[in-house]
Amino acid sequence: MGPIYSLADFLDMVRRRIGVISFVFIAGCFASLYWALSQPHIYESAEVIQIEQPKIADRWPPRRSKDPRRGGCS
Repeated sequence: MGPIYSLADFLDMVRRRIGVISFVFIAGCFASLYWALSQPHIYESAEVIQIEQPKIADRWPPRRSKDPRRGGCS
């Protein structure tokens, strides 16, 4: 094995070692999957609900009529 001078040299090196690269990748995937599934399931949640009473006015403002005979706007 010599130094890598070009992209073709790099691709040739990867092609020759594709079996080892694939094995390490797949073994790592299975190891991480096993580790993740072997962990205990711990779920924690917190929630705060605040409810306020509605604020409704006791009296509505008087209705304004546009009819000048009824004392509305002219």
